[in-house]
Amino acid sequence: MADEQPQGPTINQVLDEFLAEQEKRLAPRTYRQYETVIDLLRYCLEDYVVLTDKKLEKAVNKARDAGAEDAVCSLCPPQEIAGCLGEFLGWFMVRKVAAGQDLMRAAGTVTRRLGRWLYEHEYIDIHDAHYFEEEGTQRGRALPKATGLANRLAAWVENQPAVGSEKTHEGHFRITAVTERGWKITDVMGHLDGDVFVPSELRNPQQVGWEVSGIIAETPHGLRWVEVWNVYP
Repeated sequence: MADEQPQGPTINQVLDEFLAEQEKRLAPRTYRQYETVIDLLRYCLEDYVVLTDKKLEKAVNKARDAGAEDAVCSLCPPQEIAGCLGEFLGWFMVRKVAAGQDLMRAAGTVTRRLGRWLYEHEYIDIHDAHYFEEEGTQRGRALPKATGLANRLAAWVENQPAVGSEKTHEGHFRITAVTERGWKITDVMGHLDGDVFVPSELRNPQQVGWEVSGIIAETPHGLRWVEVWNVYP
């Protein structure tokens, strides 16, 4: 059992230490946002982190089999956090949390601050620190915009006449270009590739690379949205 014990500070320990320091310097309302984001990060790590260390993965699985609900955060070192940042900011916050724009913005801010703090305390290296900064900045700016786009596009689709089509495609569609008609999209599963209509007021070149989940129909007038669920920056 001794060789299964963490050899240094765990994710839980450093996140608790981080929050303790932030509580001393932040206003109560801001601190509550930090606390919420960190709690959500813990949940994401438990469910979606991919461990590359087989010994560590074995220890986590054994702890889970014994009933531990926080096996990842209580056993893994803070270096593992970086491997889950893209999942956390690019998917988890959109799909699993469905957070409002204020919390979306806070997720980027807290991520950047956490990365700097981890580096200052020598818990991560400079490469991971830069990754925290980039993800926190880029995703933090994009998340509120993506949430707003999802709401506006879904509302627009709901107000359009019913699309008569027997051929529809359900899934995640990546925006590869912004066109005069809408978006050039490709189904991430490889089943559809084409130009789907989007009103001009909802298009922006910065959306290239984002993914939209929903249903697209093939019609005589081209591809049309039938339903829109989420937008992932």
